[in-house]
Amino acid sequence: MDGQSNMNSQIAVFIDFENIATAAEKEHQELDLSLLIDFLKTRGRIAIKRAYGDWGRYPKYKLDLLENAIDLIHLYSYGVSGKNRADIRLAIDAIEAVFAHENIDTVTVMSGDSDFSSLITKLREYGKYTIGIGLRKSTSDLLVRSCDEFIFYETLLGTPDLSREFDRSEAQDLLVRALKAFEQKGELPINATKLRQTMVALDPSFNETNYGYEQFHDFLTDSRSLVKLEFAGRTLFVSPLASEELGQLPTDGELSLDLRYERYLKKAGFGVVSAQSRRSIIEDFYAFMRTTQREMTLNLAIDLLKERYDTEGILYSKFTVREVMKLIFRSGCLSFTGGPPSFATPVILPTYVTVEELMRRSEMVYLSKIVEGHLPVEPEDLSMALFQTAGYADYIEALLGQMVQEGVVVRNGAGFRPRVQEVIALISPQAAAAVTQDLANVALPPDLVPTSAESRRVFDEGSKSRKDFAVSSIKYLQAAKLQQLALEAGEPEAVVDDFKWYLASYCSVQAGFLYFQKNYDAAMPYYLAFFSLVYEGEILWDKVKGLINPMLSYYFVIAANRIGAPFPKRPGYTDPAEVAVLLHNHFNPQVQAGFEEQIQLLASVNLAMVRNLLVAIRSVQADPLFKEKTAAYLRQVALAGSNDG
Repeated sequence: MDGQSNMNSQIAVFIDFENIATAAEKEHQELDLSLLIDFLKTRGRIAIKRAYGDWGRYPKYKLDLLENAIDLIHLYSYGVSGKNRADIRLAIDAIEAVFAHENIDTVTVMSGDSDFSSLITKLREYGKYTIGIGLRKSTSDLLVRSCDEFIFYETLLGTPDLSREFDRSEAQDLLVRALKAFEQKGELPINATKLRQTMVALDPSFNETNYGYEQFHDFLTDSRSLVKLEFAGRTLFVSPLASEELGQLPTDGELSLDLRYERYLKKAGFGVVSAQSRRSIIEDFYAFMRTTQREMTLNLAIDLLKERYDTEGILYSKFTVREVMKLIFRSGCLSFTGGPPSFATPVILPTYVTVEELMRRSEMVYLSKIVEGHLPVEPEDLSMALFQTAGYADYIEALLGQMVQEGVVVRNGAGFRPRVQEVIALISPQAAAAVTQDLANVALPPDLVPTSAESRRVFDEGSKSRKDFAVSSIKYLQAAKLQQLALEAGEPEAVVDDFKWYLASYCSVQAGFLYFQKNYDAAMPYYLAFFSLVYEGEILWDKVKGLINPMLSYYFVIAANRIGAPFPKRPGYTDPAEVAVLLHNHFNPQVQAGFEEQIQLLASVNLAMVRNLLVAIRSVQADPLFKEKTAAYLRQVALAGSNDG
């Protein structure tokens, strides 16, 4: 092997089905086997395909497995040893394949289990190229490092959240390391394909898609502050701008303004999609919404558009489609008919909205975020960043003028500043009064200056003290107040999203503080305030998503704690879907009624969370009758919420 799988490869695939299916269902509802097999077909000929599991537990996958011609190795589950039996059988078969089929040069193991790292190491000793496939949150770093190459399942799905779990600066550091290696060997400039192979060798999990790029060329183009790109015929060669500067990533002040715009938008959760792709997808969405007869959500629209693009051979990744859908989501052009706005809420496109208006409003989202980030607003540089040409400067000036007229932004001398938004208005009526009063009454020490930098410093102090709810609660509230004052004063560095972040963090610890004091009635408004602020697709979601499941679990368990009824699990360590099933089927009817009241309140502030809970129940290990009873109730609540909308 030359260190890289190729189309002439003979591949053996071994699937630890229980591991990867369970993890996929927890994160993405269902494992897409065809997606995995189709990906591997691009790497060579698949000679062996085997999956290991107790197929009585996964009947819904049998047809998909057989259609993909995967050999099913059945292993009965009993006691606690079922999982290890699958691991051992898979490892034995993989080693046997190495000796029985000399043509096999690439071995793929689909699992996230660290136990397979020894198998991978042994396969590499025998000269086999190894590819691992697993899910980001359930894959051992040891397994990743053991493979020649590791592909995250989310990357194949085009899941947008994954790009924000990876720091682009880490990829650029890796780029610098690879270029240094070639510099030491005197091989610069280097073929881009060979450069990528070296980056994968240094970090088996490297994939440009993880960082939001469709192609390696896109990643290199976005790293042009570090590298020089040159074509020799059709071959792309890469060299550092200056060897002595390698290892020193540029600061914002060292970048051109258009690159600063791109960097800021990426940090804010908005990757800049090329103008041609962006506008094409917006037009397709518009035409689709004008002709469809079915109830539509943005999540479903993404799937249907991606399916169409795949059928027509149009190379838009799911990530790209979703990035454009985020602009449409924030455009203000949509009406949500099933509760609070979210990607999971049924949506309509009003008849008075034209495709041109949808285009303008979607592209205004970029401008709003730039102004919110307090960057200097230069139409020509914005045109370069958003349209890859300076020819849209007049168009951008017109958009900014419209935004001023509508009060979205405010002129600030020669520049602009964001309008101070009433974040409290986002909080549910059941919770707003408590949070508003807390903000009004919080005492600020005289040495605290109301600046964005000071508010972040105080917030960080609160985060360090988070295990002490009483201390962190005060710090978070002070940070939120300082940020609010900085926003009202028009301080250049103050950002609305930070205010929401600090406020949501305050609500989370204040809810926990009151919960453990058994003051459940007082805790309720803070739980509801937190859920009111946190919506999928928003920047805040990514900042606090690690808190969402524990917050939901503790919130639900209040139904039992209020009347002193027993609950068999530790809520902070139990999936909220499992908590929901246990509470809704509790032997005490008062607990059941209390849980249903909790769900109704949650639906009133964030119906999308109820819908997500309904999906998650499918993967809960519980009595099927209990699961169906709870799922039926949640479906009823979700439907009622849609009708109320």
